[in-house]
Formats: sequence, C-alpha cells, structure tokens
Amino acid sequence: MSWPPSLVTAVFSGRPSGQLVSKGVTGYNPRIRPWPYDPERAEELVAQARADGVPTGTTITLIGRNGIYPKAAEAMEVVQDGLLKAGLKVEIKMLDVNAWLEYLLRPFPNGKGPTLLQAQHGNQAGDAAFTMGQIYGSEGAQSSYGTPALDAAIEKAQLASGDQRQKAFAEAFAQQNDEVVRDAVMANMTGILALSPDIRYRPDSATNDEMRLADMRRAD
Repeated sequence: MSWPPSLVTAVFSGRPSGQLVSKGVTGYNPRIRPWPYDPERAEELVAQARADGVPTGTTITLIGRNGIYPKAAEAMEVVQDGLLKAGLKVEIKMLDVNAWLEYLLRPFPNGKGPTLLQAQHGNQAGDAAFTMGQIYGSEGAQSSYGTPALDAAIEKAQLASGDQRQKAFAEAFAQQNDEVVRDAVMANMTGILALSPDIRYRPDSATNDEMRLADMRRAD
C-alpha cells in the first residue's frame, strides 16, 4: 500500500519508503522501493476481495496515538480517506500513549475487530536485528503474525556477521515485503539538526533519539 506524495512531503517532511530502516542501517535493502501510488488498483483489489467473499464492509478501526509525531491526526485522516475511496469502511480512534501501547505490544486486545495501528520505528542501534525480531518475528513483542520461513531468515541474519549479515538481513526485508507484508510503510521521516560551526558531529541512525557527547568534537 502506498500513499499520496503530499502525505509524505507535507505531513512527514520526509521521503517515501518501502522498509522500516533507512540507509546506513545494517540490513537496509536499496532494491526495495516504495509501492507506487495507485488508487485505481486499490479499488480493484478491494472489489476482487469482495467478490471472493471477504467481508470488506466490516469496519476497520484505525488506531492512532496523540502526539506520536507532528501532525499525527492529520496523517491518519489522509490514510482514512484513501482507504474509504478504495471501498473500505474505516473509523479513526486516537488514543493517549498508555491505551495505544495495548495495541503495540503483546498480549494484544481481543475482540476488537480488524485494526490498523499507527506506529513509528527508530533504529538507534544501526542494525536490523533491532527491528526484525521484535516486529516481524512470529514471537516478537510487536508482532501480530509471522511465518516460519521469515523466522528462519531472521535467525540466519542474526547469527551472521560482516557482509553476510548485511546480505542476510536485506534478503529478510525483501522476503517480508514480498510474502508477509505486515506493514504499510509510509516514509522515512527527516530530522533537522542545528550545528554550531564550532562543533564537529556526524549524524547517524540514532541522532533523532539521542546524541552522545563523546561523538562530538571541537571544530579545527
């Protein structure tokens, strides 16, 4: 599932993405591209599902979190609009963090019907192991489902090192996107950093969440 370009540029001030990690993180797969924005195809797929007996008229609850990022509610309204136009029935439910966490982490609520969860992921570790197991593994803390084949690919990558680790995690991301498709990834968000000319500091995958004084130097 892809989103209108205006959602990425205006709401997130970022760039479209097809995977949960960005360039610079071990396991990032440069061959994975965002799905093209194609509302007509979305309508066709919903119509096909309806013809096959899928109850597409069932209300999907879009679970959002207040303040998860700037314009969080507006982002959910754009998503809702796109899904409605595709032929689905969608309602938004914005929650504060404690109630939202019940949908993010196991054990997930029962009897709530179909839901989509607004979430954000930052890979401070710079390694896909921080992402894959907890989000895509069958028993991951944030995983609602998975497959034995993807579990095996994740385990293989976690045991590898060097170039083999990069290759194995990249392949696991591709397998997730092709065969599991747990997420509708929207964008890699852009962080803005104001840096004094007196300081040398190189941003990395953790910068938006933490900056270590030990990584900063006085400019020559």
